[in-house]
Amino acid sequence: MNSKYLKELELFLTEDIESRDFFNFSEEALESLLKIPTLENVYLHTLRLDFFPKGTPTLDGNEMMKKQSNVKEFKLRYWLHKKRYDDANDEEQNNYWNYGLSPEFNNSFATNIGTYVHLERLELMGMFEIDNIDAGLNNIINNCPNLVEFKNTYDSCKLETLVKLIQMPNIKLIHTNIDSDLSDGTEEFQLDKLKHCDLSKLEKFRIHYYISSKYPNLHEKIYTILKKTCPRLVMDYKEEIENFTFTKSGPY
Repeated sequence: MNSKYLKELELFLTEDIESRDFFNFSEEALESLLKIPTLENVYLHTLRLDFFPKGTPTLDGNEMMKKQSNVKEFKLRYWLHKKRYDDANDEEQNNYWNYGLSPEFNNSFATNIGTYVHLERLELMGMFEIDNIDAGLNNIINNCPNLVEFKNTYDSCKLETLVKLIQMPNIKLIHTNIDSDLSDGTEEFQLDKLKHCDLSKLEKFRIHYYISSKYPNLHEKIYTILKKTCPRLVMDYKEEIENFTFTKSGPY
């Protein structure tokens, strides 16, 4: 209520899964915090939560919750499964499996990440594994026209979602994974759309592709398209030329 100039907020519980949850946020508390009007950059690291707060006004909430969040950047790294931790005995609480996202968190993240309508940068790192990253990305694509950067080092999205991401009006940096086992059988249609995407606005474009059984040569077709579209930038699967990268990996 009293913050007049706060622009950046970092909340870092710890990397020790045995530690107490000193934050122990309720949804009301964290949502209110992220709606401080001047707040733009938020870094959340190893929190123990089973929800992701809304950025749009909550009409029946407190004074802060009735505001629209102005957050422009999220960096989210690691996470702890609150219910699984709280319900575990002392021995179980020491187990590594307490990292991870609950179904409740996955659902609220997919629903609520797109409510931060001023979002410009989103970075998902280390053990922040969303079950359905496509749902969250589609909400961003539909509701966050100012998105400039998307980095995701862990999850794989569909080729269809990647094409939509490339087509966003202000996107300049994409670093993500794709996996044809997540496809819906429309690869050729999406590849044709990729041929007509404007890649000139991108300053960095990195794809990590998992070769899989449904479409083992998808990476070759994507590479061929990129080679024709950006001949000056794309030279090899594993080379980075200027600010353009295309990488591939072997089978699982």
